[in-house]
Amino acid sequence: MKKLISVDMRSAFGHLKKNDMNDGISLTYTYLHKPALLGIFGAIIGLGGYSQAFAEQESVKPKKGEKKIIRLPQYYTAFRHLRLSVGLTDPARGTFAKTIIGYNNSVGYANNGATLQISEQTLVCPEYRVYVELDTEQELERKLYESLLEGRCEFIPYLGKNDFTLHWKNPIEYDYQLLSRRNDIRISSLFLRKDATVKQIRTDNSVDNEWEYVYDNVVLEDTPKSNMFMFLETLPHSYHDQTGHYVTREFAYTNWTLKLDDDLPTRHLYEISNDDYSTVIQLY
Repeated sequence: MKKLISVDMRSAFGHLKKNDMNDGISLTYTYLHKPALLGIFGAIIGLGGYSQAFAEQESVKPKKGEKKIIRLPQYYTAFRHLRLSVGLTDPARGTFAKTIIGYNNSVGYANNGATLQISEQTLVCPEYRVYVELDTEQELERKLYESLLEGRCEFIPYLGKNDFTLHWKNPIEYDYQLLSRRNDIRISSLFLRKDATVKQIRTDNSVDNEWEYVYDNVVLEDTPKSNMFMFLETLPHSYHDQTGHYVTREFAYTNWTLKLDDDLPTRHLYEISNDDYSTVIQLY
């Protein structure tokens, strides 16, 4: 049986490292992305990660002329199919404060005897509301479902670095159905976008044949207010099977009210509710 639940994940600090810059400073993503979230799920139920995958990869020597086989972490291969969504516990907030933390690493084996100076951009008190659809008839998904509800874990999860221990609370289970409304839609989660202006939802069949994107020029509010925001970020969505590198997608997070294209199939947009709460999210 499939169930949709959410939990609120929080850490005092977080560093979701961007791998496209390391000259002098390491930058962080703002929003919790899918590969990182799957790693947190894997830690909660005790699945293997990068160190185990690397050991397996090194134990298999490719034959002459063959390419080296890339081993993806166990948690990723087990949970890559999960449909999930990420929002904020405070939807009006939109983002988090960031600070720069400097480190000195003087152990000789790490940097050829020199003192390595590291600066990291760090999230301050990030807190996300994470939604995930789980099939309780599948063993690993049932274990994750029970662990999230009961607040227990096999390995201590962290937000990007093992210095930043992650906690979760407030498990909620929802009724959910495909979205049927077309007007006055507020999406309380990250959602996939296509272009730099994120306004109207349509379907783009050139990528994955199913994913919906939000773009173009339709927004219901005529006059922007001071508390309105729209944050755009390129986030990892998956790993490339052959290289192990991030595959990224364009995402948006906004408190604008949107209007759906009348021709849009709403197969990834869901209206979720419990006794005192109702909202719209995109499961991706």
